[in-house]
Amino acid sequence: MTADEIMDCGIPVDDVSASAILTVESALEYVRANTNLEFDLNDIDSIKALPSCVKLFVVKYNELISRETGIASESIAGMSQSFETGDKDALLYSLLSSLCGQYVNAAQFECVPRIGRYVNGR
Repeated sequence: MTADEIMDCGIPVDDVSASAILTVESALEYVRANTNLEFDLNDIDSIKALPSCVKLFVVKYNELISRETGIASESIAGMSQSFETGDKDALLYSLLSSLCGQYVNAAQFECVPRIGRYVNGR
């Protein structure tokens, strides 16, 4: 994809650098892998036809990937620090579920019944 193709698809990305283009492509691959939406990454018309929730996810994916984990805030006088250690994988899936829930594959998680609490009935 090129920067012009991204803008033509209706995906408003502020920074259209080479790394941002890779991030957009990565977000679209993530959507294709975790939803029941079928589209071709090489066909711009196919990407244009995606629902707006997917385009919003791509923008938020770009913001989330570019955000650094570590110190979130710091105060000098009160000697206070807050850290952000959120798992990006869980945040990405949660973001996809909240924005594009009707398209998300339900088979993402597998429930396994517990056989028994104790071995040999004890």
